[in-house]
Amino acid sequence: MVPDDLKDTCGLAVGGACYKAYVEWHESDRWKALEAKGALRQRLLFASTGTKDPGLSDYLYVSGLAAPDTVNTMPDKTLKAFLEHGTSQLARWPRDGAPSLDCDSGEDRRLRASIFTRLGEELQVEGASKFDDSWQALLADIESKTAAMS
Repeated sequence: MVPDDLKDTCGLAVGGACYKAYVEWHESDRWKALEAKGALRQRLLFASTGTKDPGLSDYLYVSGLAAPDTVNTMPDKTLKAFLEHGTSQLARWPRDGAPSLDCDSGEDRRLRASIFTRLGEELQVEGASKFDDSWQALLADIESKTAAMS
């Protein structure tokens, strides 16, 4: 459903937009006032960043979303791939707190608009369904193991 010129870039563009908002929040006067009163930073979480398309790099989102003050959870397979042959731009990024993921270009704005108008609702429904499927499988496993212990 994504136009060919936008394929395989959606996750990185949305991640970049999230990181930009995260950095801007921590540069705001409102945050600085909270921090002065003892508020602690929370890290931005990029969750389940495995690559599903076998035609793409097996660590695409690990290297593309690596940024200061972030946490990235990923499947073991993705972590192993990154450790074996991955690279990250993180070492080249400035340490002055500037946003590391560039998401200000017109292309990125166009990409995000396309994502949200074409796929947003469908992805939410699909994502919720996958989490529900996992939850139901967990409950069934617990029930099965409980029955076996009886």
